Amino acid sequence: MRFNDMDLEGARSALLEVRQTLLGVGGIDPVTEPIPFSGRSPRLDALNLAAYLGNLVERAAVSAQCRPDAIVEQAIQVLPEGPG
Repeated sequence: MRFNDMDLEGARSALLEVRQTLLGVGGIDPVTEPIPFSGRSPRLDALNLAAYLGNLVERAAVSAQCRPDAIVEQAIQVLPEGPG
């Protein structure tokens, strides 16, 4: 967030975009994947999303039958370049 001068709401939006990308490259049906809880506080929302994405990387890799680092590389290729 500091590197890109992003506020908590911007970070939340970016993390949700990463979620969508991981679901896509992992071949996971978005309807079957839970959406992380939010609304307690912007800081907790961002922290919870970050932790959730760590777990999603593992599930997406299993679904795509590849290693977690490979699924991350695929997601990076699909994501638009962010700020900074």
